Amino acid sequence: MNKTGVQKMITLTENETKLAQVLIDQTDGTNSAICYGKWLPLKELNMNMKTVKGVFGSLVKKGFLYDGEADEEDYEVYYWTVNVRTDDDGREITTVDELIKSVSKLKECA
Repeated sequence: MNKTGVQKMITLTENETKLAQVLIDQTDGTNSAICYGKWLPLKELNMNMKTVKGVFGSLVKKGFLYDGEADEEDYEVYYWTVNVRTDDDGREITTVDELIKSVSKLKECA
């Protein structure tokens, strides 16, 4: 919250929004997201892999994802900072708007 008591919302670019929605949709019970070309619909995103990596990095920098330090041979595993989908709780977040609200609340409490 800022000095006037108004919660400051995190904003995303169009590319961040598109990639975040794809990653939300692809999230399984591990609550993780992977920036790996074979698993991302690059044509649908209208981005090349270099752009996707930059946008993914921006989502990490804004606090939506963190490095889980679980490096696989061809990719790195990142985890959502809030529960998107877990084996125990199921799907909790389905849209980018829900994600922004949850992460904003988390940052507000920090």
